Amino acid sequence: MKISELHTYYLDSAGVSTDSRTVRPDQIFFALSGENFDGNQYAQQALDKGAKYAVVSDKSLKSKQCFYFEDVLLALQELALYHRKSLDIPVLGITGSNGKTTTKELLTSVLSLKYKVHATRGNFNNHIGVPLTLLEVGSDIEFLVVEMGANHIGEIKFLSELACPEYGLITNIGMAHIEGFGSYEGVKIAKSELYRYIKGKGNLVFYNSEDMVLKELLPNEIRAVPYRKDIVVDASSICLSIGPKDSKEALIPTRFVGAYNRANMLAALTVGDYFGIATSAMLSAIAGYQPENNRSQLIERDGLRIVMDAYNANPTSMRHSIISLAKQASEKAKVLILGDMKELGAESVKMHKEILDLVQQYDWKSVILVGRDFAAADKDKQFVQYSDVETMSKSPEEILTLIKDSDCLIKASRSIKLEKLLDFIF
Repeated sequence: MKISELHTYYLDSAGVSTDSRTVRPDQIFFALSGENFDGNQYAQQALDKGAKYAVVSDKSLKSKQCFYFEDVLLALQELALYHRKSLDIPVLGITGSNGKTTTKELLTSVLSLKYKVHATRGNFNNHIGVPLTLLEVGSDIEFLVVEMGANHIGEIKFLSELACPEYGLITNIGMAHIEGFGSYEGVKIAKSELYRYIKGKGNLVFYNSEDMVLKELLPNEIRAVPYRKDIVVDASSICLSIGPKDSKEALIPTRFVGAYNRANMLAALTVGDYFGIATSAMLSAIAGYQPENNRSQLIERDGLRIVMDAYNANPTSMRHSIISLAKQASEKAKVLILGDMKELGAESVKMHKEILDLVQQYDWKSVILVGRDFAAADKDKQFVQYSDVETMSKSPEEILTLIKDSDCLIKASRSIKLEKLLDFIF
C-alpha cells in the first residue's frame, strides 16, 4: 500500500492511535514495536475495541482491516509528513533546553485569540509524538504549534523535516541531556538545527536578543524577529508592562513566579505581534494563564507558599530557579527541596556539586536534598538528605517542621516524583 492510499483511509477515520488500551472507535491503530514489545500482538484487541483499521508488520495478520507495512513507525512518520504537506496553515516549531512547554502553552493562549490553534499535547515531542501531533490536525485548524524535543544530535533536524515549520523559536540552550549530546557544544549544535532548517527554507525565526548564545547561533542572513522587551519583574512576581515602567498602573500581575519565565512571555507577545494580535488582548490572556503540571506552579496554603517545579530539571533551570527564589523579596523564610537532575552522564555528581556551591551563597531556613547524586555531591552532609520521596513520606512531621511558614521551591527531574510531597504536606 502506498502512503497516499493510507492517507485516504486516514481521512475517512477518526484519527490514529498507538495504544490499544485507549484506542477509540474508527481510529487507525499503528502496531508499533520495540525491543521489549510487539504491537502486532495487540492489533486484534484494538480492532475488537472499534478501531477501523490496523497498520501492522506481521504478515500473518490477514484481516481485511489490517494494512501491512514492513516498518510501522516509518509508515506513521511518512503518513504524518504526507498529511503535513497537505496543510495550508502556519506551522511554528519550538525547541529549547528549558521552557518549551510553558512557552508553547502561552503561544497557544495568545494565538487562540485570532486562530483555531492546535498544539503538541503534553510532551508528545519526539519521533513518535510529533507524527501523532501532525495527524491530530483536522480541516478546521488554522494554526499549528509543534514542540520538538531532543536528546541527541540530529533529532531536531529530523523532526523539522517531518513537521516542516515555516516559523521557528528556540527558548534557550542550557545544560540539558548532556549524556546524549556529549557536551554543551553538542547541545548548541543540536538545538540550532531548527535555525538551520528554517534558513534553508527561507522562513523566519523569533529569538531572544538578550540571550547571547542564541544571537551567536543565528545563521547569517536568516530572517529573524527579536523578542519584545516590555515585561518587567517586580519584587514579588512577574508583571506585564503596558505603559511607562515607573507607572504602577502600568503593571498587570501574572500567575508566574521566577524571573526565568519572563522570556517565555516575551516569546508569546512577540509571535502574537507578528500575527497581528492586539497587545491588550494578549496581556489579558497571559495574565490569566495558570501554570500547571508541576511547572512553576504556585501553591499557597496554611502560610506555606510552594513553587512546584518538579516536572523537569537540569543545571541551567535549577540555577535559575534557586537564584530567583533567593532574590525574591519576602518576609518569609526560604526553603529548598531539590531532587536529582537526570541524563547528565559522567559529569552528573560534579554538576550537582556546582548547584550546592550556588546554594551556599544564599541564606536558607532549610535545604533538603533527594536522590543519590545530590547525596554524593554532599558528602559532608551539610544539608538534610533523603534517598527518595517514599522515604520522605515516612517522616511527614519532620518535613512539615522544616518547611513551615516558608517560601519553598520544589525542583527535580520528573523521575524523582517530588510532586508526591503534596500528598502528605497538605
